Amino acid sequence: MKVMVAVKRVVDPDVVPDPVLKDGRLTVSGPATVNPFCETALEAAIQLKEKGAATEVVAVSVGEAECQEQLRTALALGADRAVHLAAGGGLSPLIVVKALVHIYNRETPDLLLFGRLGVGEDFGQTGPMVAALAGIPVATAVTSLDLEGTAMTVTRDVGAGSQTLGLELPAALTVDLRLAEPRYATMPMIMRARTKPIETVDLAGLDIKSGQTQRVLAVNEPVQQRKQHLFQDLDELVDFLTETGGAA
Repeated sequence: MKVMVAVKRVVDPDVVPDPVLKDGRLTVSGPATVNPFCETALEAAIQLKEKGAATEVVAVSVGEAECQEQLRTALALGADRAVHLAAGGGLSPLIVVKALVHIYNRETPDLLLFGRLGVGEDFGQTGPMVAALAGIPVATAVTSLDLEGTAMTVTRDVGAGSQTLGLELPAALTVDLRLAEPRYATMPMIMRARTKPIETVDLAGLDIKSGQTQRVLAVNEPVQQRKQHLFQDLDELVDFLTETGGAA
């Protein structure tokens, strides 16, 4: 069984981003990393291979040349191959989806794994859109999966609790962080990954209509919440109110 994992390059969620909105395009600068949800999807694929359920794990990323850094990380963590769909910045979700569908049709994997969402944008639509265009079933927000032959049973989060679904392969899943705990790449794994080739496919050479299909109209700072403070005892609370004049 071949597993294809989408790997997204995102700004490190542990740093404060610097968003810039220009001509309907939103760019965010800062140190980059693999989207945490994609890391979980990759770990799930690697675990399937370690259990003997999968024979090959292919990592795919769409974007600028810098995406190869995240693909190299995927190779270090255990992916067998990596494919980079090279494209400029400011890609709309639909263009990314069409590019991934192109690779899906070429690779014909049995299972597609996506992160539930990409941190920063939180669209959460790539997996379902790829599945729709590829004509395969999809389950979102998956927290556990059990594979037996070509049948898969998954548990997913829903508003009222959890839901159990049965799917037939080929299928697509978007995974929640609780599905698996990503491993850390050791130095030997990183060194071996440097020798693995990354295939580059030029998006401009594919029969995919490019262009901006959506515009960002505004970017707003989140509403500032009142600060909270945990007091150890009543005396500490009285001192605090005295110093601040009763303002929290």
